[in-house]
Amino acid sequence: MQASGDPNANMQLAQALRQHVASGSEIKTNVDGSVKVGMFTPSIVKQCKPFLDAVRVNGRAPTTPDLIDRFTAFRESQWALDRMDLGWPAGTVILQRRTPSARGRGGTELRCRPSDES
Repeated sequence: MQASGDPNANMQLAQALRQHVASGSEIKTNVDGSVKVGMFTPSIVKQCKPFLDAVRVNGRAPTTPDLIDRFTAFRESQWALDRMDLGWPAGTVILQRRTPSARGRGGTELRCRPSDES
C-alpha cells in the first residue's frame, strides 16, 4: 500500500468512489494503471482523482471494490493503532520501530496479499 496526502480526505473520497464502483460502474485505466480522465468520465471519478493519484494498492490505483476495501481496511487499522499508542501510561518508553512514524507515515508502503491466496 502506498498512500500520500490527507488520510481523512482520502478516506472520504474512497467511500464515495466505493459506492460508484459497487453500483457496477467501471473506472477506465491507462496501460500504466493510472486512471483515464476525459470528457465522458463520470464526475465522481473526476472528483476522486486526488485519491486515485495518491493511493496505490500493490502498485495499482484502487479502481475496484476490492482494492478500495483494502485501502479503507488499511487506513482504519492505522487509526486503531494510533489510538492504541495514545493509551500507553505517561513515561512509558516505546521503541522507535513501534511508533506511528515507523509504521510508515507520509508514504506508507505495505504489500497486500490478494484475497484468493492462502
